[in-house]
Amino acid sequence: MKIFDSLIILNSMATDYLIIFLHGINSNGKDMSNRFIKFSESHKNVMIIIPTAFPLKVGLYDNKSVNSWFNIRNRSIFAKEDTQGLDESMDKILKLIEYYKFDSEKVILCGYSQGAVMSLYIALNCDYKFRIIIAMSGYLPRVKHRNTHRQNILLTHGKKDTVVPFIAGWMSYMALKCLKVNVKFIKFDGEHEFPPDFEKILARYVE
Repeated sequence: MKIFDSLIILNSMATDYLIIFLHGINSNGKDMSNRFIKFSESHKNVMIIIPTAFPLKVGLYDNKSVNSWFNIRNRSIFAKEDTQGLDESMDKILKLIEYYKFDSEKVILCGYSQGAVMSLYIALNCDYKFRIIIAMSGYLPRVKHRNTHRQNILLTHGKKDTVVPFIAGWMSYMALKCLKVNVKFIKFDGEHEFPPDFEKILARYVE
């Protein structure tokens, strides 16, 4: 069954836990897989899947085609969210989880930048209860949410982030608290990046 054209899988025989990692805009699974090599070697019980988003014309890139989970029209906070793109990507990612037959409570859904936005959208609009959602340097999309489960969500954000400003991460945290999900917020002295203790954070949920 082919859901994505490109898919990186680490520890393909592992059965205890599944990490799905969603990359940022104009990136790909192969480049991001380097961030998980060391972790995968020390956690052989964890399957790690890193799909590459399909090319999409993105307004933020002057309508050029780049790997993207959904269209970002511009940097305006008032720009309309691409709900069709969000839904189409969510459908593909959920099919990927179903294909590998992991119980959803053994699945860690993790995303960075646009991938973090995508992971939050999935968490609040699907019928799965995930082990944890880790959203790094992202924000909560401004769309209606079904909020079908009391998800466990961890947000991380650099205080010097100029791509997705720190305030966007903090406001997302406050909005999620209002939605009654179990959410935590980790801030660090960094820019638009992974938190420095990323591997330790992941390890908490698979040991």
